[in-house]
Amino acid sequence: MKEKYHIKFEHDAVFHVTKPDGETFQFVESVEGLYNLDTAKHVKTTGVALVNTVALNKNSYGDYLRAKRARDLQVKIGRPSTKDFVKIVTSNQLPNCPVTKADIAAAEHIFGPDVGSLKGKTTRSNPPKVRDIIVPLPAKVMSRYRNITLCADVMFVNSIPMLVTVSRHLRFGTVEELPSRSVTNLVKALTRVTKVYKRAGFRVTLSLMDGEFEPLRGNLADANVTLNTTGQDEHVGDIERFIRTIKERMRATYNMLHFEWMPHRMIVEMPRAPYSG
Repeated sequence: MKEKYHIKFEHDAVFHVTKPDGETFQFVESVEGLYNLDTAKHVKTTGVALVNTVALNKNSYGDYLRAKRARDLQVKIGRPSTKDFVKIVTSNQLPNCPVTKADIAAAEHIFGPDVGSLKGKTTRSNPPKVRDIIVPLPAKVMSRYRNITLCADVMFVNSIPMLVTVSRHLRFGTVEELPSRSVTNLVKALTRVTKVYKRAGFRVTLSLMDGEFEPLRGNLADANVTLNTTGQDEHVGDIERFIRTIKERMRATYNMLHFEWMPHRMIVEMPRAPYSG
Protein backbone atom coordinates (compact mmCIF):
# COMPACT_ATOMS: atom_id res chain seq x y z
CA MET A 1 0.00 0.00 0.00
CA LYS A 2 2.83 2.39 0.85
CA GLU A 3 4.20 2.00 -2.69
CA LYS A 4 1.00 3.50 -4.18
CA TYR A 5 -0.37 5.85 -1.52
CA HIS A 6 0.85 8.30 1.08
CA ILE A 7 0.55 6.84 4.58
CA LYS A 8 0.73 8.83 7.82
CA PHE A 9 0.62 7.35 11.33
CA GLU A 10 -0.97 9.40 14.11
CA HIS A 11 -0.17 9.12 17.82
CA ASP A 12 -3.72 7.90 18.49
CA ALA A 13 -2.91 4.60 16.69
CA VAL A 14 -4.58 5.55 13.42
CA PHE A 15 -3.15 5.09 9.93
CA HIS A 16 -4.21 7.75 7.42
CA VAL A 17 -3.98 6.57 3.80
CA THR A 18 -4.36 9.32 1.21
CA LYS A 19 -5.24 8.51 -2.40
CA PRO A 20 -3.99 10.62 -5.33
CA ASP A 21 -7.44 12.22 -5.62
CA GLY A 22 -7.18 13.46 -2.03
CA GLU A 23 -9.60 10.99 -0.47
CA THR A 24 -8.38 9.72 2.93
CA PHE A 25 -8.96 6.36 4.59
CA GLN A 26 -8.54 5.80 8.32
CA PHE A 27 -7.35 2.43 9.59
CA VAL A 28 -8.10 2.25 13.32
CA GLU A 29 -6.60 -0.25 15.76
CA SER A 30 -9.08 -2.79 17.09
CA VAL A 31 -9.16 -4.40 20.52
CA GLU A 32 -7.26 -7.40 19.15
CA GLY A 33 -4.47 -5.14 17.88
CA LEU A 34 -5.34 -5.32 14.17
CA TYR A 35 -5.91 -2.22 12.03
CA ASN A 36 -9.13 -2.18 10.03
CA LEU A 37 -11.12 0.12 7.80
CA ASP A 38 -14.75 0.95 8.54
CA THR A 39 -16.26 0.37 5.10
CA ALA A 40 -19.58 1.86 6.18
CA LYS A 41 -17.97 5.30 5.96
CA HIS A 42 -16.79 4.62 2.41
CA VAL A 43 -19.88 3.12 0.77
CA LYS A 44 -19.25 5.12 -2.39
CA THR A 45 -15.64 3.99 -2.63
CA THR A 46 -14.70 1.32 -5.11
CA GLY A 47 -11.91 -1.19 -4.68
CA VAL A 48 -12.83 -2.41 -1.19
CA ALA A 49 -11.91 -6.09 -0.78
CA LEU A 50 -14.10 -8.29 1.40
CA VAL A 51 -13.08 -11.76 2.58
CA ASN A 52 -15.64 -14.55 2.92
CA THR A 53 -15.45 -16.34 6.24
CA VAL A 54 -16.83 -19.71 7.27
CA ALA A 55 -19.64 -17.92 9.09
CA LEU A 56 -20.66 -16.15 5.88
CA ASN A 57 -20.31 -19.26 3.76
CA LYS A 58 -22.51 -21.36 6.00
CA ASN A 59 -25.26 -18.76 5.85
CA SER A 60 -25.50 -19.35 2.10
CA TYR A 61 -26.71 -22.91 2.77
CA GLY A 62 -29.96 -23.66 4.49
CA ASP A 63 -28.81 -26.99 5.86
CA TYR A 64 -25.43 -26.27 7.42
CA LEU A 65 -25.73 -29.29 9.71
CA ARG A 66 -25.86 -31.64 6.73
CA ALA A 67 -22.62 -30.19 5.38
CA LYS A 68 -20.99 -30.57 8.78
CA ARG A 69 -22.21 -34.16 8.99
CA ALA A 70 -20.65 -34.85 5.60
CA ARG A 71 -17.29 -33.50 6.74
CA ASP A 72 -17.45 -35.49 10.00
CA LEU A 73 -18.17 -38.67 8.04
CA GLN A 74 -15.26 -37.98 5.71
CA VAL A 75 -12.96 -37.79 8.75
CA LYS A 76 -14.37 -40.96 10.33
CA ILE A 77 -13.81 -43.13 7.26
CA GLY A 78 -10.15 -42.17 6.94
CA ARG A 79 -10.20 -38.79 5.19
CA PRO A 80 -10.53 -39.92 1.56
CA SER A 81 -10.18 -37.32 -1.15
CA THR A 82 -13.31 -35.42 -2.13
CA LYS A 83 -13.43 -37.30 -5.42
CA ASP A 84 -13.19 -40.67 -3.70
CA PHE A 85 -15.68 -39.61 -1.02
CA VAL A 86 -18.26 -38.72 -3.65
CA LYS A 87 -17.67 -42.08 -5.34
CA ILE A 88 -18.13 -43.93 -2.03
CA VAL A 89 -21.40 -42.15 -1.30
CA THR A 90 -22.89 -42.34 -4.80
CA SER A 91 -22.00 -46.04 -5.26
CA ASN A 92 -23.74 -46.91 -1.97
CA GLN A 93 -20.59 -48.36 -0.40
CA LEU A 94 -21.88 -47.03 2.95
CA PRO A 95 -25.31 -48.59 3.51
CA ASN A 96 -27.98 -46.21 4.84
CA CYS A 97 -25.58 -43.28 4.49
CA PRO A 98 -27.43 -39.99 5.18
CA VAL A 99 -24.86 -37.92 3.27
CA THR A 100 -25.44 -36.98 -0.34
CA LYS A 101 -23.22 -35.61 -3.08
CA ALA A 102 -24.76 -32.15 -2.53
CA ASP A 103 -23.82 -32.30 1.16
CA ILE A 104 -20.22 -33.07 0.24
CA ALA A 105 -20.12 -30.13 -2.18
CA ALA A 106 -21.58 -27.88 0.50
CA ALA A 107 -18.95 -29.00 3.03
CA GLU A 108 -16.17 -28.35 0.52
CA HIS A 109 -17.47 -24.83 -0.09
CA ILE A 110 -18.11 -23.93 3.55
CA PHE A 111 -15.05 -25.46 5.23
CA GLY A 112 -12.65 -25.68 2.32
CA PRO A 113 -10.27 -28.65 1.85
CA ASP A 114 -9.85 -30.93 4.84
CA VAL A 115 -6.83 -29.71 6.84
CA GLY A 116 -5.88 -33.21 7.97
CA SER A 117 -5.73 -34.41 4.38
CA LEU A 118 -3.66 -31.42 3.31
CA LYS A 119 -1.11 -31.98 6.06
CA GLY A 120 -1.01 -35.76 5.82
CA LYS A 121 -1.18 -36.32 2.07
CA THR A 122 0.79 -33.42 0.67
CA THR A 123 4.13 -34.66 -0.61
CA ARG A 124 7.30 -32.78 -1.34
CA SER A 125 7.61 -31.77 -4.96
CA ASN A 126 10.42 -33.34 -6.92
CA PRO A 127 13.57 -31.23 -6.90
CA PRO A 128 15.15 -30.32 -10.22
CA LYS A 129 17.36 -33.03 -11.65
CA VAL A 130 21.10 -32.61 -11.38
CA ARG A 131 22.70 -32.29 -14.77
CA ASP A 132 25.85 -34.30 -15.37
CA ILE A 133 28.36 -31.85 -16.75
CA ILE A 134 31.74 -33.47 -17.42
CA VAL A 135 34.41 -31.27 -18.95
CA PRO A 136 37.28 -33.35 -20.39
CA LEU A 137 40.75 -32.12 -19.50
CA PRO A 138 43.14 -31.34 -22.33
CA ALA A 139 45.72 -34.07 -22.90
CA LYS A 140 48.48 -31.48 -22.45
CA VAL A 141 47.33 -30.76 -18.87
CA MET A 142 47.19 -34.42 -17.95
CA SER A 143 50.62 -35.14 -19.40
CA ARG A 144 52.39 -32.18 -17.78
CA TYR A 145 50.61 -31.90 -14.42
CA ARG A 146 49.49 -35.40 -13.56
CA ASN A 147 51.74 -35.36 -10.47
CA ILE A 148 50.38 -32.71 -8.12
CA THR A 149 52.29 -30.52 -5.69
CA LEU A 150 49.83 -29.66 -2.93
CA CYS A 151 50.23 -26.65 -0.64
CA ALA A 152 48.23 -26.70 2.59
CA ASP A 153 47.76 -24.70 5.78
CA VAL A 154 45.13 -24.07 8.47
CA MET A 155 43.11 -20.86 8.24
CA PHE A 156 41.19 -19.40 11.20
CA VAL A 157 37.98 -17.40 10.81
CA ASN A 158 36.33 -16.37 14.08
CA SER A 159 38.42 -19.06 15.80
CA ILE A 160 37.03 -21.73 13.41
CA PRO A 161 39.89 -23.84 11.96
CA MET A 162 39.68 -24.66 8.26
CA LEU A 163 42.12 -26.66 6.17
CA VAL A 164 42.94 -24.78 2.97
CA THR A 165 44.78 -26.44 0.08
CA VAL A 166 45.82 -25.25 -3.36
CA SER A 167 47.75 -27.08 -6.06
CA ARG A 168 50.60 -25.54 -7.94
CA HIS A 169 50.12 -25.04 -11.69
CA LEU A 170 46.49 -26.22 -11.61
CA ARG A 171 45.56 -23.60 -8.97
CA PHE A 172 42.69 -25.78 -7.73
CA GLY A 173 41.78 -24.88 -4.14
CA THR A 174 39.73 -26.50 -1.39
CA VAL A 175 38.45 -25.34 2.01
CA GLU A 176 37.23 -27.73 4.70
CA GLU A 177 36.19 -27.14 8.30
CA LEU A 178 38.21 -29.00 10.94
CA PRO A 179 36.69 -30.21 14.23
CA SER A 180 40.15 -29.62 15.73
CA ARG A 181 43.78 -29.40 14.65
CA SER A 182 44.62 -32.89 15.82
CA VAL A 183 46.77 -35.15 13.65
CA THR A 184 43.83 -37.50 13.09
CA ASN A 185 41.53 -34.76 11.76
CA LEU A 186 44.25 -33.28 9.57
CA VAL A 187 45.07 -36.66 8.05
CA LYS A 188 41.40 -37.37 7.32
CA ALA A 189 40.94 -33.98 5.66
CA LEU A 190 44.07 -34.35 3.52
CA THR A 191 43.02 -37.87 2.52
CA ARG A 192 39.70 -36.53 1.26
CA VAL A 193 41.52 -33.88 -0.77
CA THR A 194 43.89 -36.40 -2.38
CA LYS A 195 40.89 -38.56 -3.34
CA VAL A 196 39.35 -35.59 -5.16
CA TYR A 197 42.47 -35.32 -7.32
CA LYS A 198 42.56 -39.08 -7.79
CA ARG A 199 39.00 -39.15 -9.16
CA ALA A 200 40.08 -36.66 -11.82
CA GLY A 201 43.10 -38.74 -12.80
CA PHE A 202 45.76 -36.80 -10.87
CA ARG A 203 48.11 -38.05 -8.18
CA VAL A 204 49.34 -35.99 -5.22
CA THR A 205 53.03 -36.78 -4.83
CA LEU A 206 54.44 -33.78 -2.92
CA SER A 207 52.97 -31.64 -0.15
CA LEU A 208 54.39 -28.27 0.95
CA MET A 209 53.47 -27.21 4.50
CA ASP A 210 54.70 -25.27 7.50
CA GLY A 211 56.86 -26.91 10.12
CA GLU A 212 53.86 -27.46 12.41
CA PHE A 213 52.70 -30.25 10.05
CA GLU A 214 55.82 -32.34 10.63
CA PRO A 215 53.85 -34.93 12.71
CA LEU A 216 51.96 -35.83 9.52
CA ARG A 217 55.05 -37.07 7.69
CA GLY A 218 54.51 -40.74 8.51
CA ASN A 219 50.82 -40.71 7.62
CA LEU A 220 51.46 -38.95 4.31
CA ALA A 221 54.27 -41.37 3.50
CA ASP A 222 51.80 -44.26 3.88
CA ALA A 223 49.71 -42.52 1.18
CA ASN A 224 52.80 -42.14 -1.08
CA VAL A 225 52.91 -38.39 -0.50
CA THR A 226 56.24 -36.75 0.30
CA LEU A 227 56.06 -33.98 2.90
CA ASN A 228 58.34 -30.97 2.52
CA THR A 229 58.12 -28.56 5.45
CA THR A 230 59.54 -25.05 5.60
CA GLY A 231 62.21 -23.85 7.95
CA GLN A 232 61.59 -22.04 11.22
CA ASP A 233 59.66 -18.76 10.86
CA GLU A 234 59.10 -19.48 7.15
CA HIS A 235 55.87 -20.07 5.27
CA VAL A 236 54.70 -21.52 1.95
CA GLY A 237 54.03 -18.52 -0.26
CA ASP A 238 51.40 -20.18 -2.49
CA ILE A 239 49.06 -21.09 0.32
CA GLU A 240 49.62 -17.85 2.24
CA ARG A 241 48.56 -15.79 -0.79
CA PHE A 242 45.58 -18.09 -1.41
CA ILE A 243 44.38 -17.73 2.19
CA ARG A 244 44.75 -13.97 1.97
CA THR A 245 42.59 -13.95 -1.17
CA ILE A 246 39.91 -16.08 0.52
CA LYS A 247 39.78 -13.82 3.58
CA GLU A 248 39.56 -10.69 1.44
CA ARG A 249 36.57 -12.06 -0.45
CA MET A 250 34.94 -13.28 2.76
CA ARG A 251 35.23 -9.78 4.23
CA ALA A 252 33.82 -8.32 1.02
CA THR A 253 30.84 -10.68 1.22
CA TYR A 254 30.31 -10.05 4.93
CA ASN A 255 30.26 -6.26 4.47
CA MET A 256 27.41 -6.57 1.97
CA LEU A 257 25.25 -8.70 4.26
CA HIS A 258 22.63 -7.26 6.59
CA PHE A 259 23.67 -9.29 9.64
CA GLU A 260 25.50 -8.19 12.75
CA TRP A 261 25.87 -11.77 13.96
CA MET A 262 26.42 -14.77 11.72
CA PRO A 263 25.79 -18.43 12.65
CA HIS A 264 28.61 -20.93 12.60
CA ARG A 265 27.38 -22.69 9.46
CA MET A 266 27.17 -19.48 7.43
CA ILE A 267 30.79 -18.64 8.27
CA VAL A 268 31.91 -22.13 7.27
CA GLU A 269 30.06 -22.00 3.95
CA MET A 270 31.16 -18.48 3.05
CA PRO A 271 34.60 -19.48 1.66
CA ARG A 272 32.86 -22.02 -0.59
CA ALA A 273 30.69 -19.39 -2.26
CA PRO A 274 31.45 -18.80 -5.95
CA TYR A 275 33.70 -15.84 -6.55
CA SER A 276 34.36 -13.98 -9.75
CA GLY A 277 37.65 -12.55 -10.83
